[in-house]
Amino acid sequence: MVRKVLRAVERRRRRVYVPAIVRLIAALEGLAPSLLDWYGARFGIARR
Repeated sequence: MVRKVLRAVERRRRRVYVPAIVRLIAALEGLAPSLLDWYGARFGIARR
């Protein structure tokens, strides 16, 4: 994980997705935010 962060800093990236599944969740949030809201509510995960 540290290597990913250092590589992102070197490449001037704003985001680092660790683990890779987080990238998928971020993409889904951009495409269908209401779907993730529903999923979170179903499993007791609240948005901040």
